[in-house]
Amino acid sequence: MKVITNIIRNKNNKNRLSIFVNENYFFSVSENILKKNNIIVGMEIKDLDVDKINFEDNISKAKEYALNLLSYRSRSCYEINDKLIKKNFNKDVVSHVINDLKNIKLLDDYEFAKMLTTHNLRYKKLGPLSARNELFKKGIDQSIINLIISETYDNQMKQKIIKEIFDKKNRTNTKMDKKKLNKIINFIRRKGFNWEDIKPVVINYLEV
Repeated sequence: MKVITNIIRNKNNKNRLSIFVNENYFFSVSENILKKNNIIVGMEIKDLDVDKINFEDNISKAKEYALNLLSYRSRSCYEINDKLIKKNFNKDVVSHVINDLKNIKLLDDYEFAKMLTTHNLRYKKLGPLSARNELFKKGIDQSIINLIISETYDNQMKQKIIKEIFDKKNRTNTKMDKKKLNKIINFIRRKGFNWEDIKPVVINYLEV
């Protein structure tokens, strides 16, 4: 008969406990999973659904890891999924954790995309093309990307940012020669603005 003979709290992780069966190490679980399944010394192993307990325990570990990642900064669903898969959690566990975090609003790709785009616009002066690329790299769905870009970048906003870049690059407000003008235009293109956005500001500078 296989019976739980000891339960010992781990030295390196106080939240985890080692289960011993017939005095031999059997497996480890988190404290909340232990309590949830009423695992106690003297219990027969046949009374435990070990596969279910391991699945619940993996969910607990994966969720703890995900919450730790989110404590440093907000992340997309794709980023959390990628991190958990790299930690060798299986897809069912990962899917369960991501859905849990979405349900409690700790994962929200729309809000994450909105925050990231606003930050990049304010502090990096990124245009819509670069903003799209940044969101794509975070695994944001195309429909959300389209919505965020349309909400963030109207013509007035694009003209405002481009003019700010021009003003910063030409602090003396002197008339620019063609070489300097092209250098600024190329810089703004690399920021993610297309020529149709840049052209009105260039015309205005040439008229000054």
